[in-house]
Amino acid sequence: MKHLFSRYGGRFFQVQNNQLVHSSNKLSGDIDELLENHSHQLSENLFYLSSYETISEVFGELLSCPKKALKICSFNHDFSDLSFQEQLQASTSVYMMPYVYQNVIATIIKTESSDVEFFIGKYKVNYDAVLLTWFRNIEFKGLNYISQREVLESTLLVLFQQMEITSLMNIEPSKTAYGKNISNRFIQNSQDWLSEIIERKISLSELLKREYNVI
Repeated sequence: MKHLFSRYGGRFFQVQNNQLVHSSNKLSGDIDELLENHSHQLSENLFYLSSYETISEVFGELLSCPKKALKICSFNHDFSDLSFQEQLQASTSVYMMPYVYQNVIATIIKTESSDVEFFIGKYKVNYDAVLLTWFRNIEFKGLNYISQREVLESTLLVLFQQMEITSLMNIEPSKTAYGKNISNRFIQNSQDWLSEIIERKISLSELLKREYNVI
């Protein structure tokens, strides 16, 4: 049960003969092959791979956060990975870094919840590599993609959707130079944007096209 709390690890299991077993449907870790053949396209220039949909060696639990990964933000949200009758909340910290290429951003998260601890007791808090976003055919000045507001905010929106968050609270940008690039507009509007998607008034692709012309 405690292992299933992992935002990534829980997706690594399948039910066979009424037992949880590790899935063998695992793609290779060849980044070029993954991006070209298995990524999902959200807009003309934005593609993504998610551990919630794809099992691959590039995703999984990390013993520690890589030194190259910088904290972008933290936020409180509803927690739906485990089935409880009560509404639980959790807090997730988000870290990002380039992965192999400057225009491929790896997102790493760490999720904690005192609400979950109340039900299952103390658990080991994991860092989990959960998302790759690929910004194809876009060249930013200096090629420092991770410093760009459009890259940070669109990646966070993909993450929110993949985590199946319906209630998002208290986004707090980090004090790093990258965290400071998250706009007040994003902080103020992200919950409304999620509600639009959840209520099927708009798709994530349509939202990204509307809000981020460069993407």
